[in-house]
Amino acid sequence: MKTTVTKSNFIWAFKGNESRKNQFTYAALAALYDYYEELEQSNGEEMELDVVAICCDWAEYETALEAAQAYGFDKEDEDKALSYLTNKTTVLPLEGGNVVVFNF
Repeated sequence: MKTTVTKSNFIWAFKGNESRKNQFTYAALAALYDYYEELEQSNGEEMELDVVAICCDWAEYETALEAAQAYGFDKEDEDKALSYLTNKTTVLPLEGGNVVVFNF
């Protein structure tokens, strides 16, 4: 038995969960939903929503530089940091500068 998850349901699964509600911004959750929707469509397989796994797999940062430095990047250049990240993992850039990074 499966339930179709809408973007609103997806966001509520995080924001309605006391221990997970501050893990991601609304913009990050919307980007993650879109990412997983596209992944389902491209591989033709439905996925189960696993909030804990998503929280373990992804992290949101205020800048690409902050994210890259969390992985040992030692320069002070935002563009190079974004390039570094995109060469290593999946990065979902958000409006306003935040990024969501698949942990590696």
